[in-house]
Amino acid sequence: IWYSDILDNVVEELGRLQSPVPDQEARAMADTLQRFYKAFIPDSEANDFRCVEMLAGRRDLPVRRDFQPVQPGDDPLDVTAIPGGMVVALENDTCFDVYGWNHTVALRSNRKEITLHKGDVFVYRGDLIFAPVTNDDTNNVYLHAYLDTPTSERLENHQPVIAPTVNDTARMDDPFCFVWDCKFRAADIIGVRRHLNRFHGFRFHHTSPPEE
Repeated sequence: IWYSDILDNVVEELGRLQSPVPDQEARAMADTLQRFYKAFIPDSEANDFRCVEMLAGRRDLPVRRDFQPVQPGDDPLDVTAIPGGMVVALENDTCFDVYGWNHTVALRSNRKEITLHKGDVFVYRGDLIFAPVTNDDTNNVYLHAYLDTPTSERLENHQPVIAPTVNDTARMDDPFCFVWDCKFRAADIIGVRRHLNRFHGFRFHHTSPPEE
């Protein structure tokens, strides 16, 4: 579909090409795919179909979410509280890194890779944190649509929200402070421990070596 004549207004952004799918074709796609996305979000309707091509060899896109998490007091398990999203892979090996949903930041330890093959449908709630992944040799091509519900709101020119990423997998013997937003670095792990004790109130329990 990407190479057919129905797509125009192609826009390049950060190593990917995007083009809106014309209304007639988009309605046909929504009708064809509704048995998939309505299985997870029954009251949803697929809107704003666009075709996306990730160019090979480019850097991965920033980690983002389509929508902010549900507000305090709302049911975090209510899939209709915010719009959802849907991806349909048009090529094999279409990959995304996902970091979970309803989180404030993307933790590196939560990262999992999802690989889609041609024809696979990926339905998710709008606060899922994810990042499209580029391939080294081949372009990734997929369809994207928003899944709107009667109780969710979405602006017509809505843009994804960049999510901050924290590498919480750093090794304990790396000579830098792992406290959030602290820039301290030391020459060795002993210096890090002294810094943590003095400035962050950490206490370390030194165990005796095992008896032989």
